[in-house]
Amino acid sequence: EETIIDSDAFLIVYSDTPENLEETVKELKQTYKDDAIKGIMLVRRTSHILDTHFSLFTTVSADAWHNSDMQTVASNRLFLPSSGFSDEHSTYCGIDVHSLIANNASLIDFSGIRNAVVMTGGINGYISIGGVEGVAEISNMGSAWAHVIVEDNWLSNGTRTHFINLVPFDYHFENSKVLDMTQYTINPLEVYGTKKTVEVDTNANIDKVTEMLMMLIESDVQDPEIKAMLRKRLYEWMVYRAGGNGIYTQDPKNEPTKAWKALANADNHKTYPTVSDFATTELNGLVAEKMKEGELSGSKARLLQDSVQTTCRRYSSIFSEHTNVPNGFSETDRNIYYDLSHVTKNDPVIRGVMFLNVLAYVVNRAQSGDMVVVTGIDSISINPKILKFYRDVLDGKGIGLITTFEERENEKINVRTLDNFVHPLSTQDLIVIGGITPKSEENINYSWNRSLSKMIETDLSANMPSRFFVYRARDFGSAVI
Repeated sequence: EETIIDSDAFLIVYSDTPENLEETVKELKQTYKDDAIKGIMLVRRTSHILDTHFSLFTTVSADAWHNSDMQTVASNRLFLPSSGFSDEHSTYCGIDVHSLIANNASLIDFSGIRNAVVMTGGINGYISIGGVEGVAEISNMGSAWAHVIVEDNWLSNGTRTHFINLVPFDYHFENSKVLDMTQYTINPLEVYGTKKTVEVDTNANIDKVTEMLMMLIESDVQDPEIKAMLRKRLYEWMVYRAGGNGIYTQDPKNEPTKAWKALANADNHKTYPTVSDFATTELNGLVAEKMKEGELSGSKARLLQDSVQTTCRRYSSIFSEHTNVPNGFSETDRNIYYDLSHVTKNDPVIRGVMFLNVLAYVVNRAQSGDMVVVTGIDSISINPKILKFYRDVLDGKGIGLITTFEERENEKINVRTLDNFVHPLSTQDLIVIGGITPKSEENINYSWNRSLSKMIETDLSANMPSRFFVYRARDFGSAVI
């Protein structure tokens, strides 16, 4: 009653697109099923497609030693690759749930993955650290995926990675520097950039500080006029009065030396002005000026003064203290962790404020060829438009970005609304998707400019723990593991 396996038979299916190829294979399988043909089994070798095409014989051939075996004999000596990954240099990532063989390993090579998006859909996953510790179920699986991806980048290219952790994940690589940002301060006013780009960097930093303050001001004063008033006054203060005689200039091209004073360095952290200095010395004068223009302007200036000064008192560790993060990294600091996961867990706005400040610091400290990982970006509240500048800096320096979304569904912060920062799914080197809902699937399809297949949709809609769809752009195909 056994099935005969002919291990030398090849059926090659050609098509113009991966979608048409999938449809052809589906139709062939259905045909074999309808006609009760048991002698043909289709096996897709995703990671070997090109090699197979180049090595195929082009004429009819025969082998005098060719034979066929019973299933039990063939299974002892024949490795049937699954429809998933079986890369030669790879990391074990689990098993392929659609494999032709039970418990067939998914072995994935992540080297060269520079830009990736991981969306866990709020599901948990099973992990084992180094294959040594017992398997445990954890949340925030995007962090685990990110570590596996950057590990290959480190092994193949020696790439340093800067992690901005917005959700809890206790695992850290060895030879790393971990900074608990409840214990460290980055002065938001300090401009991190270069002498060559100081004008662009300073203007962007003023926009950043303005955005940070406006985010923390009560919602009933989210007035464009107040925001413009704050930005203008902050700019004028930096040019004319900050630090005594100003630390910037209106004419950076003709006064480069004064413009460079705005740039942060290890020698001026303790003397660099803070936002609190601005709030206490500058806004009193603003109120007096605006009162002369009329009651409405005066009341808005007073509202701005009260709000900013209150904000500086409430969040003194952000706006009143000087930068105290380490100024340099050693060669053994292969990964730098900026841990924001313990910052007011139930306040996505304050976490968004701190994320914006840390991001501005990290993108300028990172070197060309480095990687930046942002975990749990959908746990914050932020205006996506302010992030575009920093993605442009990353792209300009050739720095890779891995972003993870950990929640099931966030209407304001998702892969669609963060398009300017994350970039569309259609441009990623790697995509990992966990559980989905109809709304999140709609956002995924929009960003990817294609629809998830019915099989993947069915698998992921079940929201089962530790089931993820993995797509690697260089494969011309995909797999569910």
